[in-house]
Amino acid sequence: MASTPANPRNGPGSPPLVAVIGGGLAGMSAALELSARGLRVVVLEASERVGGKMQGWRGPDGSSLEHGLHGCWSDYANFRELLDRVGASGNLTAPVDSFRVVHRDGSLDVLSFWNLPSPFHVLGLLHNLGRLNLRSKLSVLRAGFRLLAFDPRVDYAEMDAIDFHAWTLRAGLSRRAVEVIFEPTIRSNLFLAMEHASAAAGMNAFIRGLRRTESWRFAWFTGNAQTHLWDLVVRHLESHGARILCRAKVVELRRQEGSVKSVVYRDGAGAPHEVAADHFVLAVDIESCKDLVKASLGGDPFFTSIHGLSTTDSLVARSWFRGAARPRMSDAMLLGFRLVDAFVDVTRIQSDAAAAGEVLLETHTYLGRPWLEKPDDHLRRLILEDLLEALPELRSMTHLRTVVLKHAGLFTAFRPDAGARRPTSRTPIANLHLAGDWVRSPLPVMFMENAVITGKCAASGVLEALGRPPVPIIPEPAADIPYRALQGMARAGKRVWRTVRSVLGHQPIGALEVTRP
Repeated sequence: MASTPANPRNGPGSPPLVAVIGGGLAGMSAALELSARGLRVVVLEASERVGGKMQGWRGPDGSSLEHGLHGCWSDYANFRELLDRVGASGNLTAPVDSFRVVHRDGSLDVLSFWNLPSPFHVLGLLHNLGRLNLRSKLSVLRAGFRLLAFDPRVDYAEMDAIDFHAWTLRAGLSRRAVEVIFEPTIRSNLFLAMEHASAAAGMNAFIRGLRRTESWRFAWFTGNAQTHLWDLVVRHLESHGARILCRAKVVELRRQEGSVKSVVYRDGAGAPHEVAADHFVLAVDIESCKDLVKASLGGDPFFTSIHGLSTTDSLVARSWFRGAARPRMSDAMLLGFRLVDAFVDVTRIQSDAAAAGEVLLETHTYLGRPWLEKPDDHLRRLILEDLLEALPELRSMTHLRTVVLKHAGLFTAFRPDAGARRPTSRTPIANLHLAGDWVRSPLPVMFMENAVITGKCAASGVLEALGRPPVPIIPEPAADIPYRALQGMARAGKRVWRTVRSVLGHQPIGALEVTRP
């Protein structure tokens, strides 16, 4: 087995060496923090390029391809700090603050908010939803009060025991309100059906967008994520002496006297190599982590609990059209269609995504598992039928091609009872730290922001072992004042109700039969 010199500066008196396993957002976050503080870093990435779930690349014909069009929410403070550090913050569009929902019957709902302090901005959403009658709108307001009362630090475990569909029943939401607002939001944020999504995770996703008027505003990357983010990250890391090895799939962690001493990876040709380091950051996806736990860390309950975590699948496609017409909408969620859950006109966001005179539409199918085994030709036909039905103006254009991208296990699944199984960044092995959007962080955030924060936590673990200050984590932006006032009232009311329940006799969640109004 070859012994790989992880860094050309390795030698006596050199700073400690950290091996970061995984070149996705969490791993690169850790690598950026550690290399900026003078530590030697080697990143081992299994695929051909860094980026993880946010990868971008060019197809054989030069087509711009990604795991899915990427961007970020306004409240992703730590992610945006990472963009600032590598010079990528200028590669975002102006924030989008309204969303469209196209129904199969041809009707359209516009999900937009009034420019009022949170949570009063939501009144604009209810005003614009003509499909909801007064009873449905009142049910949304009641549910909103329950969301305000939800405290992730206190209530997460209890609400993680039930699914989001059960929560909508308990909240008294009308069926119409669920179909128009809550179901599409859970699908597009958690990539799960409501029946399979944790109520705690779903509520957390909603309150993340309710805290401030700006919270629902979203900005896209103005180009392919590889050129507009990852090339800049790699350049920044290499300028600080870090080394990045792609096609380096780690298959074993070698332990000695209670710590990890080295990792074994296989290169693109399958040849094994060993890298010794002082500290290790494990920042791979859930399924890869399970494989490494089974191979190297089995038996410790801290690590074996990871086997209770799971992932979801996604189906993404990019379709090119040519003609004088243009889609009347830049993006929309589709309800009741055959296959497509959402689409976005990439050419309105990324100027280099298609040739002159062409339109590139990206479609998403969030519940991808039933479709991954279907032939690509069958999927292309269904995608085209859905697009032509939702956007009839495409019929006057020429369909050039559709590229289908099947992503098995791409996203972390926030299923009921998963919260207790999510590990912390700190592990029982002193020189091994975890990072990823599936790792528990000190803030109640999710996905990309969680990945960046746990990368910082992993870097802090390394630094603290060396007697150095930890990496600062940017707290969530302060919620709007009316939101904080109503939240305090809602949580106080919930505490009173819990006291009454304890006196009268507690009835567990889900014990009551509830019918949908």
